[in-house]
Amino acid sequence: MQSGYAVCTSDLSKILTIAPCKTKFIFVTITTGQTLTDALCFKDLTLAKTVEKRARRKFDDMPETCLLYTSDA
Repeated sequence: MQSGYAVCTSDLSKILTIAPCKTKFIFVTITTGQTLTDALCFKDLTLAKTVEKRARRKFDDMPETCLLYTSDA
């Protein structure tokens, strides 16, 4: 698992990742630790906010989100 800031849905059930095609963002249901490893994770809060705004422009029906700090410790 990575450490840093991640974009999650407000109910913490899904996390923002890059789609396998590498051209768009998708929210993936958190089911295993591997899901967290695959998530977008940013060391800098400002960068996380920037990516969240960018993702919001790409989603027609972006869910309510929050930024979550994850730690591998």
